[in-house]
Amino acid sequence: MSDAIGLEMALRSRRGPGLPAFARAVLLGGAWFPFFALVVVYVPRFAPIFARLEQHQELPTLSLWLLGLWRLSAATFGLPILVFATVLVLSDLGFVRATGHLERGIVLYWTWFVAVVLLALFACLLCVVAVLLPVYRMSSIM
Repeated sequence: MSDAIGLEMALRSRRGPGLPAFARAVLLGGAWFPFFALVVVYVPRFAPIFARLEQHQELPTLSLWLLGLWRLSAATFGLPILVFATVLVLSDLGFVRATGHLERGIVLYWTWFVAVVLLALFACLLCVVAVLLPVYRMSSIM
């Protein structure tokens, strides 16, 4: 009985997000994986169309940036993706460490975590828009 009370007190006094660092890294990686999969797999299918539109200077800026990200990733064998994932996990660990001693540290951390996940969803949406925008633009010209 006293062991259960001691365990409960230890859990209450613990300051941290409650999930192990590996689980948080997997969740963050899983949130950002669709965006990078879109960039690596989906964008190359449209590269010939983007190249023709780029020659005529009719490629929208968002699509140009996405094409540049794909080219950089292809040229460096996915190094930008690995660097981004590493920075994301290290910033997660740093944010836990920075907010761990604060009274509202857990709330601050989970707010940051949800914001990063929502940013990943927004990046996926921007990627799809960047791919479809030139197609929509071509259909309005014809």
